[in-house]
Amino acid sequence: MSVLKNKTTYGAVKVFIRHAEECPESGVADEEAKCHCSKWLYEHKLGGKRLRRSLHTYSWAEAQEQASKTLKGFDPEIAATRQVEEQQKAKTAARKTIQQAWDLYYSRKVADLGRDSGSLPKYRNYGGKFLRWASKQFDFVDEVTTASLEQWQHSSEWQDLANSSQQVGWIIIRGMFDYLLEREIITKNPSTPVKAKVVSGDLVQGPYSDAQIKTILAAIDDMAVPENIHAEERKVYKKRLRSYVLLLLHTGCDLIDAALFSTDKIKRVKVSGKTIDVFRYKRKKTGVEAVIPIDTDIAQEILAAATTPLNPEGMPFRYAKNTAASDAHKWGRRIERLLEVAGVEYVILPGTDDRGRPRVKPANGKQFRHSFAVHQLVAGQRPEEVAKMLGHVDATMVRKHYAPWVPEMDEAHLMRVLDVRKKGKAKAA
Repeated sequence: MSVLKNKTTYGAVKVFIRHAEECPESGVADEEAKCHCSKWLYEHKLGGKRLRRSLHTYSWAEAQEQASKTLKGFDPEIAATRQVEEQQKAKTAARKTIQQAWDLYYSRKVADLGRDSGSLPKYRNYGGKFLRWASKQFDFVDEVTTASLEQWQHSSEWQDLANSSQQVGWIIIRGMFDYLLEREIITKNPSTPVKAKVVSGDLVQGPYSDAQIKTILAAIDDMAVPENIHAEERKVYKKRLRSYVLLLLHTGCDLIDAALFSTDKIKRVKVSGKTIDVFRYKRKKTGVEAVIPIDTDIAQEILAAATTPLNPEGMPFRYAKNTAASDAHKWGRRIERLLEVAGVEYVILPGTDDRGRPRVKPANGKQFRHSFAVHQLVAGQRPEEVAKMLGHVDATMVRKHYAPWVPEMDEAHLMRVLDVRKKGKAKAA
């Protein structure tokens, strides 16, 4: 090794070439060689070890520039300054933009819940709200403050939502910041002091009106078959969707119980000399048997649900290689598309919110169950009978969440009382 030419009081460096075996210039002085062999650096920092390392370049000029920078870095003052700069660069590189932060959180929710989860649309909805709001004010997620979140929460974008929607949305936003804090992407959670909307124990679901149900059923014929539907199912898609919606609407079963429906669960039985169709199943959620009489024409249409080779025999709404939960999510997404085509955005809940506005709930497949329950109560069915049809353990849930919140029930009750009185007076006369 020749005498080092680049020296300071803190050390010395020298660029040298490691020639390939076949290089014709291997005997030429390094600074005069015109070959493209790799350039290396020999360095000796005062008080340190002698090192040799590749500079990862074939350019002599680039190698010399790196050597000069390395030599300057031996100076403790320059080295300290560089270290601070590198730490700052690393910190900046590690920061996540608003979009990157949300994408990380949403990816985790997809992994946790599954791609078919019916909850994901809620995350996309409120994630979209967050991205639109935050991207206008901040570049990086660690710039979001508690004060800005509080201001956003009190904006019309949130205040115009139903109380329950505000609560769900804020839980999702706070969950994102909790995740980012856990992953050390932020050092402080700005959402912690911001309280989610408190929702009372009132009914947070509601029934579709008769007009809405009519519109939903009519929209089945108007909708386009989604592109992702298997070729075997495309030609019978609308008929199958109608049968599934009728099953929900006329039995009050959950999405997953409708997906698990099998044709042997509807039987013709004789009651007091009258032949009727009865749907009997064990509810997935509670394990309680539900027993529902169905009008014959509806029963026949459900039993005649179109099937494809993809469906197990006797189970028109299942898919052979899917889990029951996956099938329920699949049908839930189809109903969401149907509601969009029908233009049915929400159901109206009893009463008003804390600002005196009508209470509403975004439309979804779950509300067919509530529509069934309310319809039965308004028609005069006792809560115990409705509970039996819904697969509840007892009538407590029906009385708590339906009976006190259906205005028509008061009218139906009064009419029945007056009818009995009228009959009693007539009999006495």
